[in-house]
Amino acid sequence: QQQATTPKEQQSADWSRARQEIGRALSYTAGQARSFDELREALRPRGIELELTRRKDGSPAGVVFAQDGHRVKGSQVGRAYSAGNLEAGFAKARELGHDPAQQWQQLGQDYALAKLAAEYAQAKQRQAQQQLSQQPSQGLGMGD
Repeated sequence: QQQATTPKEQQSADWSRARQEIGRALSYTAGQARSFDELREALRPRGIELELTRRKDGSPAGVVFAQDGHRVKGSQVGRAYSAGNLEAGFAKARELGHDPAQQWQQLGQDYALAKLAAEYAQAKQRQAQQQLSQQPSQGLGMGD
């Protein structure tokens, strides 16, 4: 990595680091929360504050995450972390009545199945390559 040489470059590097840390924290906490309040409480021990602005009708207008004096809009962390997308995820979790622990367990099971399927596909590919390499090569008649 290149070192920041000016105060502005250092500030930019610090902001980028904060954005990455917020993203990591959100990847662990957003799927477990069913509301902005739950998400706020999950992030607080990690030193991250959540600020939410609402429209007149009460719907979320924007979300900002703050850490160590750096403010990052949810959409700057990732599209999934915009106020609207987070709210949609919370609503779906509430609608389906998902227990956050069950949701994470299901995600883990889905990941395990996907990993097994990938390993199976790789094993089948290796097996096919071995069979091809064991077949006697047939002359193509070039240069004969």
